[in-house]
Amino acid sequence: MIAALERTFFRGGRTGRFWPVLMAVSLGGMAVCALAHRHLYGDGSYFLVMILPSRSFTAFDVSRQHAHYLLEAPLWVAINWLRITDVRILSWVFGLTLFLHPVASLWACWWILRRRNRALMILPALCWACLTLTTSFFIISESWVGVSLFWPIFFLLLFRRHALTDAEDVLLVACSFAAVRVYEGFALPASLLLLLALRRLVWQWRQKARLDGWTLASMTCLTGAVAAETYWGLFPRDPSNRATGLQGLHQLFGYPQGILLLAAVVLFAGPRWRSRQLARWGGFALAGLALLWGLQPWRSAGNVHANQHADVRLINNLLPMLLAMSPLAASRFRALRFTFDSSRKAAFAAFTAAVLVWQAGASWSWSRYLHHFSQVLASSQGYLEPKPTGLPDFGFEWGWTNPSLSVVLGAMRREPLRAIVLNASDAGWQPFDPRKPDQLPDFRQYGLAYNLPAEPTSATATPSR
Repeated sequence: MIAALERTFFRGGRTGRFWPVLMAVSLGGMAVCALAHRHLYGDGSYFLVMILPSRSFTAFDVSRQHAHYLLEAPLWVAINWLRITDVRILSWVFGLTLFLHPVASLWACWWILRRRNRALMILPALCWACLTLTTSFFIISESWVGVSLFWPIFFLLLFRRHALTDAEDVLLVACSFAAVRVYEGFALPASLLLLLALRRLVWQWRQKARLDGWTLASMTCLTGAVAAETYWGLFPRDPSNRATGLQGLHQLFGYPQGILLLAAVVLFAGPRWRSRQLARWGGFALAGLALLWGLQPWRSAGNVHANQHADVRLINNLLPMLLAMSPLAASRFRALRFTFDSSRKAAFAAFTAAVLVWQAGASWSWSRYLHHFSQVLASSQGYLEPKPTGLPDFGFEWGWTNPSLSVVLGAMRREPLRAIVLNASDAGWQPFDPRKPDQLPDFRQYGLAYNLPAEPTSATATPSR
C-alpha cells in the first residue's frame, strides 16, 4: 500500500506537487497556532504591552533590533495605518507574523531552487519540522528570524557557478543586511554563510570573471553580522540568556524531542541509504514515535513542556548549520551523495503530519489556559496571587508576565479590568508594578479601563476549567 502511494503521489508527473502541498498544509497548521494566541506565551504578552501603548517598535536590545523590525512591522502598519484598535485582531496580526515567517522562508527556498536541485528542499523543511517540535512554543524568540534568513542566503550562495537573477541579488543582500542584528547566537550560522560568500568570490576570481558586487555587499553584511553578534554573545544585555541557552543545549538530548530531532536528521537528511526498505520503514517508525509524542498535549497541558521549548532555543542556531553540512559534504565526497528519493518522501510527510498533531494539541491546551485565565479575571476583584487561581497547574507559568497577560486579555474583553494576576514572589524582575496605577500600561485607546482597588487587597478565584 505504501509503495502504491509513493508511485501515485511522489513519482512521475506529480512529483512537483509534494513540496507545495506540504508547505500549504504547514501554513494552515501554523495559522491555527496564531489564532489560538500561542505567541502570548513567554515574552509575547510583554511585547504587546510595550508596542500597543507606544504605537512604535520595541528598542530594548540592540543586538536583535532588525528581528524586531521584521516581526513588528505588520503590527505597526495595523496600528498606525489601518487604525485597528481591537486588541484581539492586533494579537492575531502579531501572531500570524511570528508563526508564518518560517513557512514563508520555505516558499522562498522553493522559488530559489526552481533552477537548481529541489531535492534540497528537505533541508529547510526538516529544519522547520524539527524546530517546530522542539522550540516553537517559544516562537517569540528572535532566533526563529535567524532560521528564516539562513536558508535563503544559504541556497543563493551555495551554487557558486550559477549566476543570480536581479530579484535573487536583491533578496540576497536584503536577507544578509537583516542578519546583522538578529540574535546573538546567529554568529555561528553567519560564519558559515560568510565562508560560502567568500568561496563564491574566490571561484569568480579564479575564473578571471568580474567579481559580483551583490555578493561583495552580502559578504560585507555577513562580516558585520559575525562581528556584531559575536560581541553581543560575549557581552549580552542580559547575561542570564547566555547561561540559560548553554544549559538548555546541554539538556536537549535528555528530552524526547531531542532524540526525535537527531533521528530525523539521520533518516531524512543523511546520505543515500543502501536499502530503500530501511529508509522507508525507518522513516515511518520515526513518524509513529513522533505521533505518540504529538498526542501527549491532548492528554494534559503539562505534557506540552513549554519551558523546555524556551530552554533549548539555542538549537535554532545550530540545527541549520548541521543540516547545511549535508550538501557541502556531498559536493566534496562522492560517497556521501545527497538525495531525497520517494522512499523518504512519504515518511517525511507522515513525520510532518505528526508534528502538526502536536501543534494542534499544544494550541488546544494553551486555549484552555487562556480561557481559565480570562475566567479568573472576569470573576475576581483585586490583585491575585497565582497559586490559588489554579493557573500554575497548567504548566505555562513564565514567572514575570502574569500582569502583562492580564492587561492583554482584559483589553481583548473590552471591559473594565477589575483584577490582575500577580507574579510569583520569586519572579525577581517585572516590567511594571501592577499595584501602582501610574505604572499600568495605557490601553485607553484600545477600550481598556482599570477598575482596581486603590490599596492592594488579597483576592482569589478558582472557576472551573
